Amino acid sequence: MRLKLFKILLGVVLILIALEIPASDEDGELYCLAKNIYFEAGNQPLAGRIAVAEVTINRKNHRLFPNSICDVVYQGGEVRN
Repeated sequence: MRLKLFKILLGVVLILIALEIPASDEDGELYCLAKNIYFEAGNQPLAGRIAVAEVTINRKNHRLFPNSICDVVYQGGEVRN
């Protein structure tokens, strides 16, 4: 699982670069996004993983959703590890 999570994390970095999103990870935002992509679309092609990342980031930027990626990912009450 660690190798696959690492590959997804690397993919997230590439997505962030492509979407021109700052890659600051002061609060573990990048890790939360990588975990979200892994559990939502880890078995999907790149387009599916990018779609999950875009939806998550769009929700973070929308006024009706939480202000951080981690808060968006865990909004449904899932347990943080």
